[in-house]
Amino acid sequence: MTSLQGLLLFLSVTVTSVVARSMVSSRSQPNQPSYKAAFPRSHYPSANFDPLNFHRQPRLEDSATEEDDYDGNGEFFKPRLDFEDLIPPSEITVRAHEGVTLECDAGGAPPPQMYWLKDGERIKMGDDNGAELRGLGTTKLRLYLDCVSSRDAGLYTCVAETPYNHIKTNTHLIVDENVNSLGGCEIRKRQGGAGAPARIFMWTGQHIEVTGGKVLLMCRSTGLPKPAVTWYGPENTELGVDGHGKYEIQKNGDLLISDISWLDMGEFKCLVKNPYGSDEVTTFLYPAAMEA
Repeated sequence: MTSLQGLLLFLSVTVTSVVARSMVSSRSQPNQPSYKAAFPRSHYPSANFDPLNFHRQPRLEDSATEEDDYDGNGEFFKPRLDFEDLIPPSEITVRAHEGVTLECDAGGAPPPQMYWLKDGERIKMGDDNGAELRGLGTTKLRLYLDCVSSRDAGLYTCVAETPYNHIKTNTHLIVDENVNSLGGCEIRKRQGGAGAPARIFMWTGQHIEVTGGKVLLMCRSTGLPKPAVTWYGPENTELGVDGHGKYEIQKNGDLLISDISWLDMGEFKCLVKNPYGSDEVTTFLYPAAMEA
């Protein structure tokens, strides 16, 4: 577990023990903690503290734009980027006609955009265009390879990038073709016709953002026909039904939340569905007050 995961786990446990939404009798906004109040001294950033534990990635001390872009929160939102615990192995062998899913996640300030390369060429996966992300958080990425053949063998690269840096990790995929039959995967592929199940390939894992502003929670999916996207809030209420207002579902499936407050704290769920299948992920959002 990285220290960012530990930090977010601490937040969720602390908030759960202090705030029970079902006990809030008024929708007026309670007194919300600042960053210093939300984190004990052992968690609060200082000149020697790095919440992402950069044992693999040096900090960016030479960026001339860091302080301008992240004013008001100092070291906490200082640009940084690192892979989390979930990264694909350096080598994997898969039998022909079987399927495999590669998973990768990274965290940083701001949260990174992520994508895959195969033998150096970018893999197009639905709408994977970049978005302006701020705050501190993690991004998760998947690559689904169905009914693999020798054409799928090669070097796969998971790339995470922000305006300040980019990192990557490689996986060599080997396809074992010593198989005497087409396999169940190939048969199901033939029977399935032109459709493809709804699958989420990139989403926001956790996000910490300053209250009063906007936050974008990612949920990018693929499928044929194009999946319908539904978002649910921390109280399991469907969001963005009217297409505008505080919660807006973007064309690519992302959820844009305006004027975030302490009441937005909690787990958001993204559900995608089409006639061939469904998929869902959750995102934890932690709003925190600006330091005075």
